[in-house]
Amino acid sequence: MIDVNMVGMKELKKDFAEMRKRIGEPKVLMDSLGGMGAKNVIQHFDAEEGPLGSWAPLKHPRKRGGSGILKDTGRLRAATRFRTVGRTEAHVFNGVKYAAAHNFGATIKKGSMSRMGGHGYITYDIPRRKFMWIDERMRGTMRKSMIRWILKGLAN
Repeated sequence: MIDVNMVGMKELKKDFAEMRKRIGEPKVLMDSLGGMGAKNVIQHFDAEEGPLGSWAPLKHPRKRGGSGILKDTGRLRAATRFRTVGRTEAHVFNGVKYAAAHNFGATIKKGSMSRMGGHGYITYDIPRRKFMWIDERMRGTMRKSMIRWILKGLAN
């Protein structure tokens, strides 16, 4: 009979047990990934770009003199947040009511033209300026963070 005694097996089993425990309770990791995702969305405001390239330029100059696209007051950019949902999800969101109109584009019908002698509505076309997305570079950073967290318990 051959008896094999592997050096370090006890430590290896302990490491695997710790990894298994972290995988079963990933909330700390989800908090970290959510923060990374929100930061990435804010970077899109600074770069003024979506997944397909630069945002559509402004049609009219700003009354307040702001030069950036979707940055007139900074409210939309500042409203980017994240929350951990349950144990296994992190959601990045923007709670400003007009966020979806800018992210997806929209046609807005406003008021009545009756005061101008006509009937109907004035329409405004808002071009799509997608800001709620995670770029490939950040997804790679998130994958590395997940691996580091599973292996060593380091979230970031």
